[in-house]
Amino acid sequence: MKPNYFKHVTANAVALKPFPFPSELGMEAYLEENATILRCRPNDEIEIIGHEVRISDGETRGRIDLVARFKNQDKIAIIELKKELIDENALQQLQSYIKNRQNLIDSINNQVYDAPELSDETKIIGILVGSEIDEVLKQKIQSGTTGCGVPIWGITIERYLNASNNEIITLSHVYNGQKVDREEKPKGRYLFEFNGNIYKMGMLVNQVLKTYVKENPTITYAELARLFPHKIAPPFGVFVRLADAEHRNDVDKVAKRYYTSENMIIHLADISIATSNNWIAAGPSRNIHKFLEAARNVGFNIRVVEE
Repeated sequence: MKPNYFKHVTANAVALKPFPFPSELGMEAYLEENATILRCRPNDEIEIIGHEVRISDGETRGRIDLVARFKNQDKIAIIELKKELIDENALQQLQSYIKNRQNLIDSINNQVYDAPELSDETKIIGILVGSEIDEVLKQKIQSGTTGCGVPIWGITIERYLNASNNEIITLSHVYNGQKVDREEKPKGRYLFEFNGNIYKMGMLVNQVLKTYVKENPTITYAELARLFPHKIAPPFGVFVRLADAEHRNDVDKVAKRYYTSENMIIHLADISIATSNNWIAAGPSRNIHKFLEAARNVGFNIRVVEE
């Protein structure tokens, strides 16, 4: 049963228009670059290792959209993507891939070459991803009664466009048997208003520093570091030298920690820098709040519009 509701999102009078993925391939490409959306717990480290993995066991023939691996764990995720609603049909499709464990393991080992080989001890979970979730399916997932024999998660991804600056805002909600549900109250996912525009955490930091540097064009790396010191957000800092950021991103290709695209680079009087995208709003570190304090200390007015 498809949810029956109309959603209108505004933030500080700025309308955010629905901006859905054009296709499942578009969703797949987004998850490839933003695999952290697939994690259920803050400490999970996850990477995509396989695409369109063929499954055939005599009864089932199909292709697994994505296979992901949990780093430092002998655990994988079998991921089924739907552009719109995830429902009982999507669950049955995922179940058909998972039901023959040995065939599944063999198929992945035979088709995925740049990841550790899976074994009989490898744990398996299933993840259904779409823009909406059927209410009956959500209840099954949260009560652990999907009948798949392995843990099943549901993830919804919604995208919105801020027409005033063409920024795309993405919201995700996770549902699983441990009742991790961020739909009612997203924890640690904040939106901020700065200079009349709405930003998520990483983009906010980038825009604040860009604005400060534009107003102070002669500022150097050392001077900016005194205003926004590394200790605000260890271990990645608020910003680093561009060359250091590019090196770090090359080393850790899955979890790129810095914005290094041309439109995000900030040029100081003596060197170019890249800002970190590793920001947390909840929990012990709460580093975004330390950044807000530093930004306010230099005269900027930033307001939380959603938390």
